[in-house]
Amino acid sequence: MKDIENKVQEKVASSLTANGIELLPFIPYLLQDLWELGSSPEDIMHLIKKHISISNNTKMLDLACGKGAVSVNICKELNIETKG
Repeated sequence: MKDIENKVQEKVASSLTANGIELLPFIPYLLQDLWELGSSPEDIMHLIKKHISISNNTKMLDLACGKGAVSVNICKELNIETKG
């Protein structure tokens, strides 16, 4: 079981381009002040407005939403229900 846990930690560290797993316990602290992780909410909003017809019945699902910055912006700007 420990081998599986170590492999998972190594994969997580690798996805963050870390050289080892030593910093993993500190990741929540390091990321706490970052609101946007990953996609730019402005870029996503532009793509939605350009390619999706929005109506009163429109709902969105934000997979891999991170901290939810994209979903929050969609809710505010388009006034539609979004789950992340």
